[in-house]
Formats: sequence, C-alpha cells, structure tokens
Amino acid sequence: MGEIKNTDSIKLSFIGEVMLGREVGESYEKKKQQIVNVDIKNKIVNSDFILANLEAPVAGNVKQEDDIMTFIAKPQTLSEVGFISAFSLANNHINDAGTIGIEESIKYLEENNFEWNGFYEDKYEPILFEKNSIKCAIICCTDVINIQIEDKNFKRKLLWLDDEIINEAINEYKEKGYFVILYVHGGIMFSRYPNPAFRNALHSKIDKGVDSIITVHPHVIGCEETYKGKKIFYSLGDFIMDGHSERRRSSMILNINLKKDFSFTYELIPTYINNGLETGL
Repeated sequence: MGEIKNTDSIKLSFIGEVMLGREVGESYEKKKQQIVNVDIKNKIVNSDFILANLEAPVAGNVKQEDDIMTFIAKPQTLSEVGFISAFSLANNHINDAGTIGIEESIKYLEENNFEWNGFYEDKYEPILFEKNSIKCAIICCTDVINIQIEDKNFKRKLLWLDDEIINEAINEYKEKGYFVILYVHGGIMFSRYPNPAFRNALHSKIDKGVDSIITVHPHVIGCEETYKGKKIFYSLGDFIMDGHSERRRSSMILNINLKKDFSFTYELIPTYINNGLETGL
C-alpha cells in the first residue's frame, strides 16, 4: 500500500541561518563535499514547505572581499540546498555585495526555482502557501542591517520589522483566512534570550493578529515563549555556517503540523555542524 496522505493538515519546516560563503564556500569549491547530510534531508523530505534565512548574497559577478565579516556565496552552492522551498533575504548581510549582489541573489534563486521574500517594489506580498484548504502567509522582515542600502537607482525596498506595511499585511491576510507567520531577522548576537525592546516589538505583532513568530540572527539556539496563546520561537541558530565556537555549531529545525482550525503541533529537530562544515543530525 502507498503512503496515506493527511488531508487535514500541512507540514511547514523552518530553518535558521544558511551562510554559503566564506569558509563554507571555500571548502565546497575545493572538495565538492555535501554541505547538508542526507539524514537531515530525509527528516524534512515530507514537509510541504521549507523556509530558511539566506545569510549571504549569492553573486557570481562580484569581487570577493577579504573582510571576514563580509559574506558572499557562489551560485553553485545553491545546488546543495535544493530541498529548501524559499529563502528570506531580509537580514543584516544581504547588502554585503551591494545592490548588485541583491539583484544577482534574486536572479540565481529564481533560476534555481526558489521562492524569496523580504524585498518588494510597489506593494509587499508575503510568501503565500495553500494546501488541503489551509492557507498560510509568511512575512519576512529584519530589524538590523550591516551596510545601509544607499543606491538611489535600486528600486526594491527592504521590509523592516517596524514598517507599517507589516501591520497592513497582517490585517489583509487575516481577513482572507490565512494563518499568518512572522519570520524575523533580529535579536542580540550570541544571546539565547531576547532583549525587552525586541520582545515587546514581537508581542505587538501578535496583538495585531500574527499567529506565530519565528526569529533568526543571534547565531545560537534561543528560547521559546507563549504570548496570548501564540508561540514565539526565538533564534533557530546556525544551520549552515563556519562559526568556530561550539554553541554556534548547533541549530534547530522547527517542524509545524498546522491543522485546518489553525491549531498546530510542533517538533524541534537538533542539528550540528561538524569540523568538515557539514550539517548533520
């Protein structure tokens, strides 16, 4: 008998930082070894949708910088993360290769059939996913950027956590019957707990109608919280990264099993980056 499909729910997976540049990219270029272990892929292969944060622009025609704090990935590394459905581009490193790097990232993502979110031109639209009569809208935004975008010819706008556009999107898609998730790049680097201002900002989004919030950026596994019955998952950690401290090698994959009444169960799958910069269970 074939596998019985569950038509009463959908499975959504969320991953933290995916940084394919610097030592990760250099190692892959030399050895062409797998960056993500097959055991992880088997754990989420049945997910209906998988979202991660792209922590480095993907650029083929940009000079690679020597600054260790600048992340730039090569397009060929995207072949190693083909199991991911979509990437958030709203993060502090997305402008490391300038606006040319942002445009090239979008080009390479689209060429490789990835969805992306976090930038918009005229009207912002979240990632929209629908299956089994369950509709989900995922809003991707950031609270920090390293290099401000000052190119006056650049038409795209980065979505910030404090943009009123987010509140408008929450209202619009709640009215349309969507389960609304906020995927936020923000928080304090290397801290497992949110600072009060960031926490209050997220609480305000739940007050506006958001159903659940997931954050990335601190580069370590964070905590979780229930606020007014809604779950907030703080910092999923580094899924693919070349950080050398032990706590930066661990991350969590968040699997959410969302039902038609918008109740959900979830599991957290721990991952670890070994000395060869390969992510495994």
